[in-house]
Amino acid sequence: MASHNLAKLQELTDILTAKEANLFHSWGVFANFLDNSGVVAFIKDSEGRFIWQNDAYLQAFGLKREDQLGKNDFGCWDEETAKRLREHDLDIFQKNEPVMLVEKVPVNGEQNWFVFKFPFENEEYGRMIGGFAIKIPKSLDMEVKNA
Repeated sequence: MASHNLAKLQELTDILTAKEANLFHSWGVFANFLDNSGVVAFIKDSEGRFIWQNDAYLQAFGLKREDQLGKNDFGCWDEETAKRLREHDLDIFQKNEPVMLVEKVPVNGEQNWFVFKFPFENEEYGRMIGGFAIKIPKSLDMEVKNA
């Protein structure tokens, strides 16, 4: 009886280990996909702290992962920019729906980004905001301003 239970426990452990390995592989593929897309991506918790940023995000803004995780916008940007970004995040939490907008971030001068932000929940972190952004090329930015 004990050996039967031990065999069942081993079988369940093997199944869970295989599923965990598949999950880590899937995450690696997805992260690689995002890093090579040219799209910056991030996740923030309900307090606005960065939980995750893809490599493209870090490269676009000249940041290091170890310096950013756990910080909020006020630890990354000037106060005016941080305040504006946080207001956008709070508005998304209040409306509880995705939003598309243009956000200005001061990198190598003022740079406009087309941003898609959305709220979601997770057992570990609670309410969060995910976001994807694409830098608006200066030529297109000028066309938008002149339209």
